[in-house]
Amino acid sequence: MMKKMLDGLRIEIALEVAGAIVKTNSPYVQGSKVTLLEMDFAELITNDAVLGKLANPESIEDAKQMLKGVKGVKVNLDREVMVEFK
Repeated sequence: MMKKMLDGLRIEIALEVAGAIVKTNSPYVQGSKVTLLEMDFAELITNDAVLGKLANPESIEDAKQMLKGVKGVKVNLDREVMVEFK
């Protein structure tokens, strides 16, 4: 039942600057947009093993490793995100 409710749900939080990005510590940059969080629940719910694994990270570093390469998830868990633009 939960899978039906979440199918098609997508969340995105991004920063788009009026100019060109010169430098950033974020790995998710496209043009003048830096993605801070993007989750495509349709992708996530297709993999039960991944969902179970993501339930209880022990630390931020642990969560970063768990989320690395997971289809449907882009998230920058750094404490600060630096964006320099002109």
